[in-house]
Amino acid sequence: MVTRKNLIINEDNAHFYISHPPQDMTEEGLTRLVQTYAASENLKAITFNVNVQRALFHSEVWEPLYHDYDPDGPPDQPALQWLPPHQRELRPGCHGRTWVHHLWLLHARGIDHFKVWLEACRRYGVEGWLSVRMNDCHHNDHKDAFWHPTLWRERPDLHRAPYRDEGWFEGAFDYGKPEV
Repeated sequence: MVTRKNLIINEDNAHFYISHPPQDMTEEGLTRLVQTYAASENLKAITFNVNVQRALFHSEVWEPLYHDYDPDGPPDQPALQWLPPHQRELRPGCHGRTWVHHLWLLHARGIDHFKVWLEACRRYGVEGWLSVRMNDCHHNDHKDAFWHPTLWRERPDLHRAPYRDEGWFEGAFDYGKPEV
């Protein structure tokens, strides 16, 4: 019987950073993620999402998620104020500070996590892909959410429908405008 490799995994942009301890924010920890997935003989490819509205990597042109985060700062620092108090602490599984902190930690350690993941995919015989969310709309109702870039906050005229607030999608960027 021939096994067909037909499974494609879309690695969510928060899963690894939230679910893993700081000790896994290393090349070895990153590689283990791919190794775990590659254990499936049906795995064809893994896609890694590289952004929300901000980049999940260091960039000179696109604000990273940790842009205004202070790793030594208090739980009520501006980047975290919009979160419920229990998400402002560093703890595994926390969808707030832990996510931002682990991305900052990878950058502080000089690790290009997408490069590591793609190289690991090649080593394990799995296709590795990067995906971009062109118009992430999560938490558009929370203007201070840490994944909103400065441009989005300061230029509501660049939103898809700045004249109304009927739903979270109204705050999406309007890619028909050159500034976007």
